Amino acid sequence: MKSRVLSICLIAPPKHGSSHSSTTMYVSELARGLASRGNTVHILTTPLSDTTLYQNSSVFVHTLEGITPHCSLRRFVNAARKTYNKLNTAIDIVHCVDIPSKDITGEKKAAVTTLLSPHITAQPPHFFYSLFSQNERNARRIISGSDTLITLSASLRRHILRHCRIPVCFIPGGYAQRNTLFKNAEQNSAFDTTIVLSLIPDYSPAIMKRIISSWQLISVKKARLLILTNRKNIRLAQRLANTAQNEENRISVYDIGMLESTDFPATVTAAVIHVKYPFDWIGEIPLLLSAGIPIIGIGEKSLAEYIGDAGVFCRDNPADIADTIRYLMDETESRFFLRCKAKERVKHFFSVENMIKQTLALYWDILKHTRHHNR
Repeated sequence: MKSRVLSICLIAPPKHGSSHSSTTMYVSELARGLASRGNTVHILTTPLSDTTLYQNSSVFVHTLEGITPHCSLRRFVNAARKTYNKLNTAIDIVHCVDIPSKDITGEKKAAVTTLLSPHITAQPPHFFYSLFSQNERNARRIISGSDTLITLSASLRRHILRHCRIPVCFIPGGYAQRNTLFKNAEQNSAFDTTIVLSLIPDYSPAIMKRIISSWQLISVKKARLLILTNRKNIRLAQRLANTAQNEENRISVYDIGMLESTDFPATVTAAVIHVKYPFDWIGEIPLLLSAGIPIIGIGEKSLAEYIGDAGVFCRDNPADIADTIRYLMDETESRFFLRCKAKERVKHFFSVENMIKQTLALYWDILKHTRHHNR
């Protein structure tokens, strides 16, 4: 079955119009990579400011009429369906890229259900989603009512495979080339200033309190903790930071929604991630690793397959978190080793080449699974 090439339709979300957005870079890399392997790629998207991103004779860009980056998802889906049904070609796989947001409310959920409708064509193609940062709870909400999930998450696979009709696939995001995010950290690679970057799940103020409490146990001079959280928890994080910081150990709070425009003031020594919610940070991990930033994983080792030996793990309590952070601050040699491993990890595991290879493998898994089920 793998001897023939595929005809693939990528549906990019409304925000895709910016040539600098993470989704645009992801879709362009994916389209070029798939086309370079002999596949035909059709892209349904909003008007692009830079069409040179897709220069390839096997990539066809179809602009959705009347769609802007800020239109409603329902309007976008209707336009995507109309444009898709006008394609005068057979499609093997429809890959919907990062369309639903984290907060699937009534209108958006209805729109996604419409997009996944088996009546989109007389002979429905095989759908799957690639989401940059989705946890399992949100994933279940999105795909409730959909029927098949081919996924890298075993628990999600078990949860959904009981109901089969339309294949839906979740793959790790983070292949987007948002390298501007950590440019400053990359340029200031000296080890004299220490920063710990902490990624806080937006729905876990208790975790935020534990990590900030651990900061009070660290007696390292001129250290800085950066907390990334959502706008809802900015005030709470700032209030906790004000009580925990002092002249030697500063805490800065950033809105995670402003990541692409954030300039970090100095080198980031490590990223602290609570691994109970790996889907929330699966998109940020490659960015951290590409900047040579090792990971401190709190809790279970569920992120080990992504982090490899470019990180360390500790138990979920302030004392152990503090000990691990202090270890990375004190051990320059270990920190340098981890930085090298982080860059090596992202070069191989999260490379564009590997992303294309994984995606094609998933396409064939979906087709094979669907063919077997429909017998």
